[in-house]
Amino acid sequence: MSATELFINAFYQSLNDGSLVKCTLSKSGSSSPELPKNVFIRSVLLKKGLHAAFNFRFTNRDEVKNFTPGEAGDMLRSMLGSMFLNASLLTTSRNLALQIKPDGEARLSENAPSHALAPARTTGRKIVCSTLQRPGSGCSVLPAPMAKFWSSHRTNGDK
Repeated sequence: MSATELFINAFYQSLNDGSLVKCTLSKSGSSSPELPKNVFIRSVLLKKGLHAAFNFRFTNRDEVKNFTPGEAGDMLRSMLGSMFLNASLLTTSRNLALQIKPDGEARLSENAPSHALAPARTTGRKIVCSTLQRPGSGCSVLPAPMAKFWSSHRTNGDK
């Protein structure tokens, strides 16, 4: 089995067993502005079940797309070697680093885990309640960046 396939299998296994901390794809094989510079992957638990959230980092924007575990493995397979030459996989049991040369030769290295616990599988949203909200509005579910902004801009009456 090739180093790339071993990496994809380890990613798929860690996604399914809950040990995935983070997967990063880097060193773009092309300098085209239409292609992402990096891709960060984490596991999320949605209403439809377990998914992998791919955060595509472009020069001037980010795009997040959710894929089922099977689709995530296919996405990795299509991007490694063609769009990205480096990949790292951080899990609670081990860290893997995949390096692919432009000629297609791949090398996989394994290290001790750098994280003891995997992050919670959340959607990146936070529930925020405030006494300054309109009557009857209750609590709001805000994206995490807005929730952080809201919590840092509270006044004394917002407790």
